[in-house]
Amino acid sequence: MVKATYRDPRYRRGLTTMYELGGKEKTDEFLAGLSDICPALGEHIVSSIYGDLHQRPELDPAKRELIALAVLTALGGCEREIRLHTELALGVGLSAPQVVEVLLHTAAYAGVPRTLNAVLAARETFAELDLLPVTAGPAPGLPRPVEGTLS
Repeated sequence: MVKATYRDPRYRRGLTTMYELGGKEKTDEFLAGLSDICPALGEHIVSSIYGDLHQRPELDPAKRELIALAVLTALGGCEREIRLHTELALGVGLSAPQVVEVLLHTAAYAGVPRTLNAVLAARETFAELDLLPVTAGPAPGLPRPVEGTLS
């Protein structure tokens, strides 16, 4: 990491936000993982995404995490980031059922295979945090299965 970036107010703001959302240890570990190959990407993420975008007042951190999860699900192939943003979503006050609900909602727009991959990635985070099983109510108007039946 280039020390000069610490003088950049966008970078300082972004780093503070990342520390608040994900913790200092995980943030530093993430940035260290880029430092020997592409530190400019780390600086871009810190300054642009967390130093600028996350500072806009129109959306709170919980809504931003729900959007991130939906977009990452729609993109597909982002399971690492989905695990991270699942943890961040929980950290900003969202519940496991709320995270699962936004992932489920993406199935209608992004497709079942991508949603399945996202749900399984989120499951890994829930398992690490001892939050399984995740329970939510049934969809309105759908009958509940009878115990011991296949329906």
